[in-house]
Amino acid sequence: MRSPASVNTIAASRLSGRRLILLLGALTATGPMSAFLYLPALPSVQASFGVAVHVVQTTVSASLIAFACGILISGPLSDRFGPRPMLIAGMLVFTLGSTLCLFAQSLPLLVAGRVIQALGTSTGVVVARALVTDVFPPQKVFRMIATLTMIMVLANGLSPFLGGLLVRAGGWRNIFVLLTAAGVLMVALAWRFIPETRTHRPGGLRLLPATIDLARRPVFLAYLVEGGVIIAIFQVFVATTPYMMQSAFHRSPEEFGLFTMFVTGGYFVGNLLVTRLGSIWGQQAMLRTGLAMQLGLALVVLALALLKVPGPYALYLPMCLLAIGQGLALPQINSFALMLAPQSAGLASSLIGFGQNVVSGASVQFVSLFPTGAGLPMMVFMVCAAAFACACLWLVPQENACPLFTFALRSAIVARLSSSEHSSCSD
Repeated sequence: MRSPASVNTIAASRLSGRRLILLLGALTATGPMSAFLYLPALPSVQASFGVAVHVVQTTVSASLIAFACGILISGPLSDRFGPRPMLIAGMLVFTLGSTLCLFAQSLPLLVAGRVIQALGTSTGVVVARALVTDVFPPQKVFRMIATLTMIMVLANGLSPFLGGLLVRAGGWRNIFVLLTAAGVLMVALAWRFIPETRTHRPGGLRLLPATIDLARRPVFLAYLVEGGVIIAIFQVFVATTPYMMQSAFHRSPEEFGLFTMFVTGGYFVGNLLVTRLGSIWGQQAMLRTGLAMQLGLALVVLALALLKVPGPYALYLPMCLLAIGQGLALPQINSFALMLAPQSAGLASSLIGFGQNVVSGASVQFVSLFPTGAGLPMMVFMVCAAAFACACLWLVPQENACPLFTFALRSAIVARLSSSEHSSCSD
């Protein structure tokens, strides 16, 4: 692998750091944007093909699982062949999948197109994060990842509203017209501006030992699960609420998009706080605060539903605050996990993305088996998942923890001893 100085020179010859981050953010956002654009179309697709809710939800869950599988192989392939060819190939596959969705005449063909889309866009998430670790110094990695996430969240926030407008204007196929055009544009931009940052290519046989090494680390697995829970809560919410908005609140697809912007806006605010206050607040403090907010506000959402508080605002306003907590926590989780394997950033990014998206895809399909009208199963799931994420944070074996966990425990012990000494002096 090239030295950081050499890598920075290569990147600068193509794009400045700020512009490179913007482009990487756009490539990262392509996959989630395609998912969020599609969500307002779910009731229309269900009516078009005449299938049950849990059947049409396979277009969401299959896409998420395919995205996870694509992520699993994209990182090692990026380490082997370099990020630039992987990004270009991924965007070509995404364009092919979008075209298949556009012309699909049956639900199985639509599911196949969504799977191909997801396999293509998976390269953007993995390779962008790996490129960040190549181009930027370690102390800036978590801020750059937060910036990538902010760009992605901004696109996601606008996507449901835009998707609703497209469905209203001419049906759900309009969504895939736009995505096909976006795919062509991303191929052109990646070809022109993405730098190649790696010359060393580890052999394929070395991937298995590196994977086993990461998978045996309790801290890495804890970060993977915590991130998976955050994404699962968000994905289950946005996959369930289109039906709630239509059946329980009698709102249009455009209104679903507008209300969803509240939630993605909260996530954006959380990421903005990371970029502005990260060096002051501290990564561990932001992680703990974010997970605590997620659990507390999930309980608020459930309590308001049980109290039968009417209207969508009782659902979306606390979810907006919950998303702020998620925006605080997720960049820290991904940054900590990536820094555990600085020599295999692509592989680590793949494992993180695979685990997180498998958890969220399975969660979406599981929750869809229950009645979606009132959303109570979704809310119970959110509370249980948020509690599990907090448990993962506190139950990591201390002897295998990273220095940040050790530092946190040591600080607590010092504070306790100081308090005891102060009490003794007072007596």
